[in-house]
Parts: sequence; C-alpha cells; structure tokens
Amino acid sequence: IFEDATYKQFVESLSAPKTFEAPPDPVAALQPATAKDTPLLNYMKTRAAERRARQEKRERERKRWHDRLGRIEEKPKWRCAECGTSKHLEEDPDQRGVCYCTYCWETWESKEYKK
Repeated sequence: IFEDATYKQFVESLSAPKTFEAPPDPVAALQPATAKDTPLLNYMKTRAAERRARQEKRERERKRWHDRLGRIEEKPKWRCAECGTSKHLEEDPDQRGVCYCTYCWETWESKEYKK
C-alpha cells in the first residue's frame, strides 16, 4: 500500500499546510451595495419614470388634438369676483355676469344679516 500512487498523493496532501477559506457571507449578498439601491426605491423610481412617460404622452396627445381643431387651451369662463375660484359658483341676480363662490356668497350674506 505504501507504493500506491494514490496513497502517496494523499500523504503529500496531508503534509501541505492548508489555508481556511470562509464561505461568502449570505447577509452581505442580500444587502444592496448602497443605501439608495433597495428594491423598494428602485420600484418607486421605475414607477415615477412610467408615470412621467404616461403624462408626457397624454400631453402630446392633447396638444396634437388641440392643434388639429385649431383651439387653444380653454380657461374656465366664470370665476368668483371675490376670491377668483372657478368652483361652486352662483350668479349674482342683481348683476348679471358676476359670479361668487358659495363660501364668498355665504360670508357676504352673514355680514349683511349682522348689520
């Protein structure tokens, strides 16, 4: 058995000093390289880019549609004479064409009743 080549190779491998190689750290493999490279942040970045692309596409379509019709962007026709909002308007019966929002209308009425 001492003359066997495989046995001689085995004995030589035992006499050679061995160095320990630690396996890779599994926790380090799971953690991102930087704090800004987490899956959630990457997902949010891609979603924001997709939303921006959809918004730009809508803007281009809207602009192209308006260009075909020869229209310009329309602003609300009626606005509150006090605060300038375009929502919840009531027309003043004494002055045709003048509108007030519900809040301004009610504050004006409450001031009138207090007098």
